Amino acid sequence: MKTRLFFSFFLFLLFFSCKKAQQYDLAITNVNIFDSVNKKVIENKTVLINADTISAIIPAGNEFTAIKVIDGKGKLVTPGFFDTHTHLGNVLGDYEKAPVTLRKDSINSYKQRIAETFIPYGVTTIKDVGQPEKWVVESVKWQKNPNCRFPDFFICGSAIISDEERTPYMNHVEVKDPQDAAKKIEAYFKMGIRYLKLYSRLRTPEFKAALKKANELNMNTCAHVEYNVPIDSAMTFGLKRFEHLLTLQSSVLNSNEDWYAYTTAYEKNYKKRSFIPPLFEAFRYIEEDSVLNARMIKLIDRMASEKIILSTTIHILASYINRSYFRTYIVTRQHTEEEPEMLTPEERKRFNEDYDIMMKYLKRMHDKGVKITMGTDCMDGGKAFLSEMLLLKEAGFTTEDILQIATYNGAVSMGLENKSGSIQVGKKANLVIFEKNPFEEYKNFLSPKIVIKDGKQY
Repeated sequence: MKTRLFFSFFLFLLFFSCKKAQQYDLAITNVNIFDSVNKKVIENKTVLINADTISAIIPAGNEFTAIKVIDGKGKLVTPGFFDTHTHLGNVLGDYEKAPVTLRKDSINSYKQRIAETFIPYGVTTIKDVGQPEKWVVESVKWQKNPNCRFPDFFICGSAIISDEERTPYMNHVEVKDPQDAAKKIEAYFKMGIRYLKLYSRLRTPEFKAALKKANELNMNTCAHVEYNVPIDSAMTFGLKRFEHLLTLQSSVLNSNEDWYAYTTAYEKNYKKRSFIPPLFEAFRYIEEDSVLNARMIKLIDRMASEKIILSTTIHILASYINRSYFRTYIVTRQHTEEEPEMLTPEERKRFNEDYDIMMKYLKRMHDKGVKITMGTDCMDGGKAFLSEMLLLKEAGFTTEDILQIATYNGAVSMGLENKSGSIQVGKKANLVIFEKNPFEEYKNFLSPKIVIKDGKQY
């Protein structure tokens, strides 16, 4: 009997000594964790990682064994950031600069360019919402084989548009009719694509057919909608994810008479420029008209009640009026990166006021409950992401809100919240350690960062 008790006690001690001696691949000690789900900071923790997964979170000072240790020194750690609106073409080249195909012998160089654009700035997950069809096969392979050296990458194939007489833009694919739209969605699904992008040049019959088929296949669908299918109609059809703050005005100036009255008023005061100034000015026009403003408020209220998700794309707008923290030129047929569109001082002042009105509407959306996500849609994705964080702060968003928008909201929008987007045991170890705390000074969003991608220091 004594021998049996001794043996049981020995096994008990052996079990707990083995458990205590568990070795982790990486430990990040003494950090303050941003809880992106509940928008609060949890102080004095150590994050323990095995492979690409968070294995444990323990009080700072508790014992552990790890192959590599990063001393967090009381710094803030957040989940990796999500950019829900990118295009490979923004980085690899547009129009004549773009490669015809993604050659197998060049894939790693393409991936490296994408990684350098995003990861050093904390962006560890990106969604491509429109690329040339000739790139799709190789892109699917990239999506299926994540790597710690590159962002987690999800694709929509080409953005879907209706058949047009003109040659479609390289990131678009035409569908001839509703039946063709449904077939295209099925073909993408069979290729392993689980995300879909519907574009504003998709007419109502094709839009409804594409969305219906995508919903049947449980695909994650987003859309840039304007006049063919405005936001309110798209919501009626069942769409939940929208792109671009600038598109709101097309659902308010929603008749030919409204739009004609606005464009007539605009052209009395301003010469024709790129597409941005008249869209800026439309927000002022709406705010100053009681009927149109009421229509905008009603639209925002409906978006909130239907739990709509909207990606932002505000950096390139702010950049146009010298408001942003990095300059990204809007490249149009008339103006290149080397020859940006020039504004007079009076125009710049006016458009800055318009921008403030637009951002007040965005803040109202957020306060009402519309879920905001980051979507940069430009060639400088990582820099633009940090710029958008600062621009949101200057528009009245709290630091807690901005960090949730940059992390958890992006994961929810992409249907990945059970795998990433928050610092929790079992979630993916994509993390950002800030050198300086943005809660102390919001411009610390720009401070240097240690980025952990798939459990490895980038």
